[in-house]
Amino acid sequence: MQRAQLLVVLSGLGITFGTCLAGGTYVEIGAYVTPYAASTNGSVVAGYDSTSYFIYTDEGGYQSIGGLPPGNNVGGKPTLSGDGMRISGTSQNSVTNLSEMSYYERATTTWVICGNLGSSSGTSTSSGWGMSQDGSTVVGLGWISAGSAHGCYWREGVGMTSLGSTVTGRSTRANGTNADGTVIVGWQNSATGFRQ
Repeated sequence: MQRAQLLVVLSGLGITFGTCLAGGTYVEIGAYVTPYAASTNGSVVAGYDSTSYFIYTDEGGYQSIGGLPPGNNVGGKPTLSGDGMRISGTSQNSVTNLSEMSYYERATTTWVICGNLGSSSGTSTSSGWGMSQDGSTVVGLGWISAGSAHGCYWREGVGMTSLGSTVTGRSTRANGTNADGTVIVGWQNSATGFRQ
């Protein structure tokens, strides 16, 4: 996939940064789709449309891969491993029929359920919001009661782990992680309810 030209303007600071990539072209992948992530070398793009997640490659074009895109009481967002072989997000657990933190394995063309923290809210038990570059760690949110959630992570060979909360009775969510999954970032609701 060739990269398009990029121009970022920070109007509040009055600074303009420009990057012109030689030979860049614009690639239209479809209407009403939201590209959200790219592999390290840019050869794989992941995102979602109104019904499912998708991947796009120059060789294979646009491919719907299932899963449950954000909206309609489903959380999460697509994130790619660096090599583009795993896509994190949310899919439906075929046993419980509830949405759950998952990742799509391109090699087997299947969604792998990561787990939950033992509770649900509506039709959701957990949701995937980020993935490490090496694909070993998926981070997100897991419900601990119908109205309270904790940030959590799934690690290959370990399973699902809650990150807890530093404020009793308040929710948290993990939004992202570094390349090997050893640092996790996200938000914590304060005692007054504001995210920090």
